[in-house]
Amino acid sequence: NSSGLAFFSWDNTLRWRGLLTQGFGVETEFTVPVRYQRFAQATGASADDNRSGLAVGAQAVHRRQYGSSSASLGFTLEKLFASGRNFRSWTLGLPVGWQKPVLPWWGLGLRLNLIPSTVIYAGSVTARRDFNLTFLASISKRFLPRLSTSLDFLVLTNPSNVDVASYNKQSVTLLVSYDLF
Repeated sequence: NSSGLAFFSWDNTLRWRGLLTQGFGVETEFTVPVRYQRFAQATGASADDNRSGLAVGAQAVHRRQYGSSSASLGFTLEKLFASGRNFRSWTLGLPVGWQKPVLPWWGLGLRLNLIPSTVIYAGSVTARRDFNLTFLASISKRFLPRLSTSLDFLVLTNPSNVDVASYNKQSVTLLVSYDLF
């Protein structure tokens, strides 16, 4: 592309959320994400290898407060309608999380998440199946009522029955957020 970002891939996500409060410190959040992902670089020479497409999902996360800490357990389900049949997939995940304020006088919070998930590429010519295991550790700080930041450390392992699809990834991300509403 003419802007020099030909390598850039993106996705846009729209989420509808509902929250059911069952009592003090107990809640269940329901989410329906709809996203479109577009990859600028092809995965292979065949049109069957086009990863771009629409994804629709359902998520439910149950959270419970334990003093100043909270624990969560949930499920995620996503269907990816990729353009290429080798990347059309179903994903099922079971996220587990824990968060706690650390150094509360300074407004720091710690969040830990473990997300095992399986991805089935039912139409793939290789009958590909992946098992993702994601670990996320995050330290966050709210500076103003609408301004916050977090430092995230992510470790992901993706063993697959297709050798070229197996990988490990680690990333560190600094996120600055401003709530408009």
